[in-house]
Amino acid sequence: MEDGNDYGAGGVLGGPMRMGSQAEVKHCSSLNHINKLKARQSYDMGGPVRYARPLMDENAPDLYIPVMSFISFVLAIGVANGQRGIFTPEILTTTTSFCFVSHILQILLIRLAFYLVSCPCAILDITAFTGYKYVG
Repeated sequence: MEDGNDYGAGGVLGGPMRMGSQAEVKHCSSLNHINKLKARQSYDMGGPVRYARPLMDENAPDLYIPVMSFISFVLAIGVANGQRGIFTPEILTTTTSFCFVSHILQILLIRLAFYLVSCPCAILDITAFTGYKYVG
């Protein structure tokens, strides 16, 4: 810091940051944000298009957030019923069963709609995207 260089964000630009170059850092971070908005990575091996796994592609849908939000939703229903004084363990099982069955029916209806318009879509992608209804 004594020689006029700020090494705090210098790694982003590939070297020490000059004084007064905050606009460069802001521009570089906005470019990194744009790069994350890319479409899913795919590869073609002569057959149908296949997509990269979630470990290799940050835009690939995964089931972690939908499953955790589903569990949190069921537990929140249990807590809300406990605060009203009407909690029983059967509430958790009936809530889980109802939400699971309605989720499966929604997936099947969406899969049928995609089939009717001749648009191929993986069932796990539909499951991941429809699971976000419990988030928020």
